[in-house]
Amino acid sequence: MLRHFHALLMENKTLNRMTCLRDLDISLQCFYENAQGLLQEGRIDSLDIFGWYLTINDDFRYAKDKLRGKTIYV
Repeated sequence: MLRHFHALLMENKTLNRMTCLRDLDISLQCFYENAQGLLQEGRIDSLDIFGWYLTINDDFRYAKDKLRGKTIYV
């Protein structure tokens, strides 16, 4: 799913211009990479994962608020 969102964002000029979506994409990518690394190290109860989760929530909420009421053709 993450790859699909990233690909859609990169391929669509309208979506790519939206900073809030690019920030969300970066947060998702960082969360994925950090969580994967922590899990590979066996650190499954880590505040690092929770910190990235909170960042994603903030970026998602900001993007949702910015996009509310807009029609975007993909």
